[in-house]
This record gives sequence, C-alpha cells and structure tokens, in this order.
Amino acid sequence: MSRRQRRIAELEFAKPIKIRKSKRFESNPGYDFDTWWIMVQVCIEHQPEMFPEDERTIDWIGSLLDKYATERHIQWIEGTLNGSHPKSMTG
Repeated sequence: MSRRQRRIAELEFAKPIKIRKSKRFESNPGYDFDTWWIMVQVCIEHQPEMFPEDERTIDWIGSLLDKYATERHIQWIEGTLNGSHPKSMTG
C-alpha cells in the first residue's frame, strides 16, 4: 500500500468536525446580532441533515432566542398561524 493510499484510509475513519451550538440571543441593546446570525447560518449550512425543512430550522433558531427576542419570535409564530406572515426562512 502506498503512502497516499494509507493516508486516504486513515481519513476514512477521521471524526467529523463538530460545530458548536450558537449562543442564545437576547436582543439586548449593543448586542451584535450580525455576528450571532453568521454563527447560526454556519451551523445550518454545515449540518444540513439536521435542517431538512424550513419549519424545523425556524424552530431551532427560535430555541436559541431569549428574553425580548423570544417575545418577538412568539409574535411572529402567532402571525404565521393566522396567515399574516409566511413560514419560511426567506419570509
């Protein structure tokens, strides 16, 4: 077995990179939403098997919200249930 073949065989059993769960977002003044949102998007993009549908992705993002952000998310969910807002990531 060549050196290259051994290296390829070793990589087959390498552990996958684990993406750390994003911090909770509270929407306090001065909190950097853009940085938090980028970290959330990285989690979603690198673990597509966890997010097969928009609804599941939205629910996961909602689980990361706290305090004021949770209140706003609940208002949005109520709006989707009565048809005021589309229930999709782009919406």
